[in-house]
Formats: sequence, structure tokens, C-alpha cells
Amino acid sequence: MKNNDRNTWYAPLSAQFQLIEEAMPLSRFAAIEAVLYLLSLTAPDADPTKAYLLFTQYQLIGTTQCSDIEHTLQQARSKLGYYRSQKYWQDDLREYRKKRYDAVRAFSIQQVDEKRSFSKAIGPYQRNGYAFGRSALKI
Repeated sequence: MKNNDRNTWYAPLSAQFQLIEEAMPLSRFAAIEAVLYLLSLTAPDADPTKAYLLFTQYQLIGTTQCSDIEHTLQQARSKLGYYRSQKYWQDDLREYRKKRYDAVRAFSIQQVDEKRSFSKAIGPYQRNGYAFGRSALKI
């Protein structure tokens, strides 16, 4: 599989996603999950509504060496730079949290009082009685 063949990346989720009425574009949904995945690697206890801060990276300007995760964040910044905007990130995250995506979301976002947290969903996806493993998805 070529890295640029995004249709192949989305294949395990595509059939399930087509059953969702008025769904956002699958590529946007996948981008949101990619951001949440990066957040889970770098700051698993962070508020997911502030994930846009991953893409500011002012601390890396002028550095000649960086860790693997910093390098990954630099690459993600070029691919997911749209989410540098607090508004765009929070608008898309709000859409992602809608009930219609419950069966296909890889991340669950909880809110207790004013504090938000997130976690990876476990178990198979469920849709119309059909279950398939989350491990089939590439984030």
C-alpha cells in the first residue's frame, strides 16, 4: 500500500461510515482521530478540546535535533495544520462527539464538571448487529 493512497487507509471504516446519515467527510473524521491519537501519545491526561496546541510547536523553531515524537508532531503539523485553529478544532471535535458517530469512534470523551478527558475506546465497533475489530483500523 502506498502511503498516499488514503482510500486504502479508510477502507475498514468506509462501509460502516456510509451508514451514518449526514456524516462529515470520512477524511475529516480520520484527521480528528489522528489528532486525538497524537494527543494520547504526547499528553494522555490533557483536555482534548485543547489538542490544537499540539500544532503550535514554537518551542521547536531553530532546533537541529528532536525526539521521535517531536519529529512526528512536526510532520503532523504539515498534514493536519488546519487544526492549529482553536475554532476549527473545537467545531470539528464537537461534531465528532455527536451520537451518530458512537459506533465508529476510536476515542471517547468524558466531561466531569468542567474537566474533560478522553480515552481510547475498547472492544469491537458495532453497527447494525455487525462487529469488527478496531485493530483493523489504521490511525
